[in-house]
Amino acid sequence: MAGPAAGRRQLLRQAALGSATLVLRRGPGPAAVAALALPALGGCALGGDSAARPRPLVIAHRGASGYRPEHTLAGYALAIEMGADLIEPDLQRSRDGVLVAMHDDTLQRTTDATERYPARNGAWRVADFDFAELRRLRVRPTGSATTGGLAADDPALRIPSFDEVAELARAAPRPVGLYPELKPADEAMVGLLVAALRRHGLARQADGQVHVQSFHDGALRAFVVAQRAAGLAATPVLLGTPGRSADGRLQLRVAGGRWLALDALDPAVQGLGVAIAQRTLPLDAAWVSGAQARGLRLHGWTFAQADPTLAAAEYARFLAMGLDGLFSNYPDLAVAAVARRTGGRSDRAARVTRGPADGP
Repeated sequence: MAGPAAGRRQLLRQAALGSATLVLRRGPGPAAVAALALPALGGCALGGDSAARPRPLVIAHRGASGYRPEHTLAGYALAIEMGADLIEPDLQRSRDGVLVAMHDDTLQRTTDATERYPARNGAWRVADFDFAELRRLRVRPTGSATTGGLAADDPALRIPSFDEVAELARAAPRPVGLYPELKPADEAMVGLLVAALRRHGLARQADGQVHVQSFHDGALRAFVVAQRAAGLAATPVLLGTPGRSADGRLQLRVAGGRWLALDALDPAVQGLGVAIAQRTLPLDAAWVSGAQARGLRLHGWTFAQADPTLAAAEYARFLAMGLDGLFSNYPDLAVAAVARRTGGRSDRAARVTRGPADGP
């Protein structure tokens, strides 16, 4: 029977799509982890303040979720191949306390839970299943995503643990950051994430390689306290919708519909993840520059335009406002847009040939 190292190599071999090849690198444990052999990429340091602002970051929203099923190793591997700076795992918690990559707190939209566990009728909540049960589920494509030729029961299309996502990012032969979101915003989630970051040796320095996001300012404060106690230095990012008060002050609408003035934000917050699509107050250059003048980095979500021409125009418009990062379902299009904006290398990402099953 194949051991854990062989199983992981096979898992990541199947996750590594397109032109990537495989190398072996020792991870934090005894098992060798198979990594994507990608071209060395140019670019500047992530995070930090400088007179010349760093190149805008490309954040793979739920992985390369426009091409592969969201929150799967297949999708994260493709995002790395396409040149994403960071990959985003939304985090949920299994019943037995394992952090898993999953956006929804229920399983129906993206998995076959209702067919595999028909007796568990109800909401099919992630938190009601042990990790071993979650691993039996298949993650299905949604929207424009496809399996990319992988069999429906391929291990790369299973629900991954956060540990597996972290191992995949760490094994890449170039820096690939993590951008986890605390979905259940509670003390248990904060503790599990801090423990996982320590376990993988992540966020030891304030280098921008780990951003932690939440719509809940209270959860973000709790994370800051916990990570400081653990000697970690991940970048805290508060998510919300931009706005202005009646007297013109910049605000952010967070969880619960509450409006927070940027001037009154906890000083530990280093960045904002802001909605780019809204009717009340379209994000503009004045709002972006005003937030940046307060020492905040601005990352816009979500760039979901699949048409390359339309996407290029959208990226150009928001990059011209001065955004520091882009959450994108199509990382290759975002990478190309940043290269056009900054005059970066056109070969930053590995060459990826879209097959007929890959959609737009």
